[in-house]
Amino acid sequence: MIPLQTEHNDFETMIVHHARFDLVKLKRGVGVMTAAVTAYDRHEESAVNTESMMALGYAGGPGDQLEMEVVRKRSFSSDTRWELMWKHIFCDPEGRYIVWKTGKALEGSKVVLKGRVKEHGEYRGISQTVVTRCSIRPT
Repeated sequence: MIPLQTEHNDFETMIVHHARFDLVKLKRGVGVMTAAVTAYDRHEESAVNTESMMALGYAGGPGDQLEMEVVRKRSFSSDTRWELMWKHIFCDPEGRYIVWKTGKALEGSKVVLKGRVKEHGEYRGISQTVVTRCSIRPT
């Protein structure tokens, strides 16, 4: 839902325009509506206080073995010169972000993730634990 405001930027105006139709026919309209989902997710994440996210810290230390139930927040793929690489972003029960880069696509949102902590990092000021050599199973 676009917040009530007096003026919208061009992107928000296009979303409102395409959302008025029952069927999006134009390629541009499909792209705009697809991007709207991602924009909404980002808006929801930014609504969470960044300072409280930073205070959560990391899951485990580098080299530690982790096994925990996590919820997949987002997955996306990109082509590399070797193969298709997937980046899966999970959230653990405490709200910490866990990132796993792999060649495997995942199904299901709730899984038990078992892997080794590779490193700690930050993305847009939010702490992330990067894991490697993972296996997953459904909860």
